Amino acid sequence: RDYVDLRVPGLSEPIAPDQLQFLNALFVIILIPTFNFTFAWLDPTMAVFTPMRKILAGFLLTAFAIGIMAAAGFQVYQPPSLGANEPTPPSAKVFVVWPALAYIVLTVGEVLLYGTMLELAYTAAPPTMKSFVTACFLITNAVANLINMVWTPFYGGSLTDPIEHRGPLPPGEFFAITAAAVAAAALLFVVIGRRFEHAQNQQRAAGLA
Repeated sequence: RDYVDLRVPGLSEPIAPDQLQFLNALFVIILIPTFNFTFAWLDPTMAVFTPMRKILAGFLLTAFAIGIMAAAGFQVYQPPSLGANEPTPPSAKVFVVWPALAYIVLTVGEVLLYGTMLELAYTAAPPTMKSFVTACFLITNAVANLINMVWTPFYGGSLTDPIEHRGPLPPGEFFAITAAAVAAAALLFVVIGRRFEHAQNQQRAAGLA
């Protein structure tokens, strides 16, 4: 609404900001069967597209999607004038393709990351602990939402809010820090993922998995 030109070629009226969210649901529906078919066809033994590699790709794509938002934010944000009491409009608005592309890339990462981890949490757990391990994975969503409640107020780009009620970080910096946090999580996952794969390979070699 504040930083994006919501006019879409071929439509007579600009779209509402919330309408962009349909891209997430649309591409979830498209990508899940597409990925399932493609991975099963190209790598039926999962020797190349292992769960760990798909999850890592999901982390990196998620970071990249947020990086797209950061790049857009750095283009349009205009800091409030010193002592100003009115919102400062952006110097220019970015084309709607920016957030649309971010949504699509984010959804690809979401399907690879969330879908694979949810499946892995169930299949890798012992039969007597499948429900417990799956529940532990789902709790990570709740924890992430709690972190998000603390982090989101730092966003300072909402032009409908008075300057004194905005967060300290302009859009570009806010999304850049968020992308960096996701990238750091991806690096941490590399360490954990390698240990997990090593343990699974040992179990297979011992005939336990």
